Amino acid sequence: MHDPMGLSTCVTCGECVQACPTGALCEKSLMDEAGKTRVIQEFDKVVDTLCPFCGVGCQTSVAVKDNRIVQVDGRNGYANENRLCVKGRFGFDYAMSPERLTKPLIRRDDAPKSGDADMRGVDPLTVFREATWEEAMERAAGGLKRILDTRGGQALAGFGSAKGLNEEAYLFQKLVRQGFGTNNVDHCTRLCHASSRRAATSPC
Repeated sequence: MHDPMGLSTCVTCGECVQACPTGALCEKSLMDEAGKTRVIQEFDKVVDTLCPFCGVGCQTSVAVKDNRIVQVDGRNGYANENRLCVKGRFGFDYAMSPERLTKPLIRRDDAPKSGDADMRGVDPLTVFREATWEEAMERAAGGLKRILDTRGGQALAGFGSAKGLNEEAYLFQKLVRQGFGTNNVDHCTRLCHASSRRAATSPC
C-alpha cells in the first residue's frame, strides 16, 4: 500500500476503476479538462460489443455520449469474465481520431514512391487519392499477382495481425502458403507488436 506506483504490481489495467463501489475512481474521459470534476454523469447509450484489440474475444460494454465513446468496461464472457487489459479499457481514442482513414486510398500517379518520404503532418491527399473498395482490392490483388508472376512466391511474404481470430489467422497463412506458394509468413505478436508498430509508423 505504501510503495510508489512504479514499484507496485499495478499494470494500469483499470480493474480498480470498474470495481470501485463509491465512484471515487473514474476514467479521465468522464472528467473535465482539469481532471477534477466528473462532468459526464449519464450516457446516451451503452452498447455491448467485443474488444477490437486482439483475437482473444473479450466482451465489453461501451458507453457513448454525444456519439463519442467515453467509457469501456469489461462484460461477463468466457474469455475475460468482466476483466479487461489496459488497451481494451482505455485504448479507444483512435475510433474518434480526425486522422482515422474511412475510405481506401491509392497512391497518385504524380506521387512516386520514395524510401525517405516522411508523411508525418502531411495531408495524405497530396500523395494519395480516394478510391472505392473494389478499385483498392483490385489494385492490391493485381500488384501481388504481378510480383508472383515475375519473381515467384519467394518474393512475397505475409504478416498476420493479432486483431484477427484464430480461424482468420489459419485462413491467412493458408492464403500465403497455397496462394503465394511460400512459407514466408509471420505474425506480429511474436515480437509483441514491435514489428507491426514499426511498419505502421514507417515513413515509406
